[in-house]
Amino acid sequence: EELLVNPTLLTLARQRGDLDCGGLRHVVVGYGNFHQVVVPLPDRPGHVSVCVELHADPTQVAMQVASLLHQQ
Repeated sequence: EELLVNPTLLTLARQRGDLDCGGLRHVVVGYGNFHQVVVPLPDRPGHVSVCVELHADPTQVAMQVASLLHQQ
């Protein structure tokens, strides 16, 4: 997942986002038992992936991860 699926999802979503959506902030995949939040690293290749319990808010987690990444 980390080596193939997430980078592919980010590439596809980023290409779409760059067309006319203002870019890409994050991707959330809703699996049966959890959410997977994937946030691209700012200004460099790579990403951070966080598993989130179903009752948690994956968008809020994505925003917190992005905020931490931008502090680096």
